[in-house]
Amino acid sequence: MEKGLKINVNSLAADPVPVIAEMDPGLFELGSEGIVRDPVRVNVNVHRLGEKVYIRGRIETTVQLQCSRCLRELYQPVESPLVLLAVPANQVTEGQSPATAEGAEKDDAVGIVYNGDQLDLTPEIENILTLALPMKPLCSDQCPGLCPRCGAGLAEGACECNRSDEGPDSRESGGPFSALKKWHP
Repeated sequence: MEKGLKINVNSLAADPVPVIAEMDPGLFELGSEGIVRDPVRVNVNVHRLGEKVYIRGRIETTVQLQCSRCLRELYQPVESPLVLLAVPANQVTEGQSPATAEGAEKDDAVGIVYNGDQLDLTPEIENILTLALPMKPLCSDQCPGLCPRCGAGLAEGACECNRSDEGPDSRESGGPFSALKKWHP
């Protein structure tokens, strides 16, 4: 399993070269968004366009997330295209984004900069994984979430607070969410 994905730019030619790798999930920090649980599988073709390097393929893994309704842990497969155009640092002028470098618009490639003869794809793979995560992960489309009065998980069945539509909600005095009352009366 790869500890990172680095490509030697000098060894590339104009013809695409397949690069297949499995990367250690511990390399990726998704913050509070989730935890990468399975190896990150990378399957790309890489070739040179002059001094620029074009990378096109897919990445996939499984990420541990938290349901946005009931807060239960869930595991979700994540698959995303990887399309990059790496531009040598000496070709990017100050203030210019590598995305505006000539050729970056090809296939909506994300423009990145590299120095020397090594191109490290690990940070870009991490960014793409983060962007591929759902904004509001759900354990199921029918997830009932939490009781607004007592905070119990409704997926396990009815809660014991005997809530009614007429009664006070969980923001009232003594409820588990009563601290929220001061922010949203």
